[in-house]
Amino acid sequence: MKYRIDFRNVDKGTRAKLRSLIEERIEHLEKRASSFSAKDLRLHGAVQKHGNKELYRVGLSIHLPGRVLGVEEEGENAAAVVTEAFSELERQVLRHKARIKHEHLWKRKARRRELHAGKAATGTDAAVGTAEGAQPSGWFEQIEPWLDGLYDFARHEITYLKDRGDLAGDDIQPDELVDSVVVAAWERQAERPESLDLRGWLYRVAVELLDDEVRDHAQRERSVSMEAVVSRGYDPNDDSIYEFYQPDELVRVEDLIGARDAEVEFQRHIPPVLAQLPRLWRRALLLHRLFDLPDDQVAAILDIERAALEAMLEHSAQFISAHLNERLPEQPTEPERLESVLKQLPLDGYPGSLYDELKRKFTG
Repeated sequence: MKYRIDFRNVDKGTRAKLRSLIEERIEHLEKRASSFSAKDLRLHGAVQKHGNKELYRVGLSIHLPGRVLGVEEEGENAAAVVTEAFSELERQVLRHKARIKHEHLWKRKARRRELHAGKAATGTDAAVGTAEGAQPSGWFEQIEPWLDGLYDFARHEITYLKDRGDLAGDDIQPDELVDSVVVAAWERQAERPESLDLRGWLYRVAVELLDDEVRDHAQRERSVSMEAVVSRGYDPNDDSIYEFYQPDELVRVEDLIGARDAEVEFQRHIPPVLAQLPRLWRRALLLHRLFDLPDDQVAAILDIERAALEAMLEHSAQFISAHLNERLPEQPTEPERLESVLKQLPLDGYPGSLYDELKRKFTG
């Protein structure tokens, strides 16, 4: 693997110690990325010390085939910051490898075999308190009709959360969420409230897993200072330290609207308005108006009272109409028109290749 590490404002003694540590971590990183051709790997990093205080910032970016991953860490202990930066980069490399090979599906199958062994040893059943879903294959057959909607919900929610900064580009993908939901919903059948049918249970688990991802992302953000520190005397034309990973913009909020000729200008303003809704309001609106879940199921999925849901839907419609009317005063938005626009949100369904992979590895 080709690599280049730049040092800025770091004294010779510290630099020598860090070089030894960095070489050790690079060797470890090469092993993590061994499945890629060494000639395709390029690592670029920068270690920078603040000019007036004991504060170090480390930036690393690695070029993989078809992807660039990067991290940035900051702290008072140079060695610790270097270690944290390489550890995070290794985590991202492993996650990228897993996604390429769909290893998350294989790992979950291993978890299922482990679960089966545990159940067999104790004489208990995977679906405690219910006859349905006792076997993984039987469970998968039951939830197959809902995979398309579940994937579309995951795509919409993840796109909005990333656009708002609640998730990073590499945190989770729609197919990963669907896979996690299928497994978690089966393993946790005993927890399903009586008020939720099977379809509603899948969405409830999806919401819970998304919230977990958002909390994990926030925790990672709190552990890293986002303040950029640049010492005086550096070459202003040398911007290597800023060449860090930017997530691929495969899906944007704007892409969640299917524009039609007569509605292009109107629909162009829908995504940013929807993105301004509180998370709970947006989920209620999409589940009820786009995915056609009954009121009682939406309320149970979001764990709110029926009356609260009805008020939320009404307030959401008023919010959207008011903001659209501000943007397009010449095109007043009526509730009926808003309903039709939401119905035009594209629903692509679960990709066939991913569906076959999930079914084979879950039921095989």
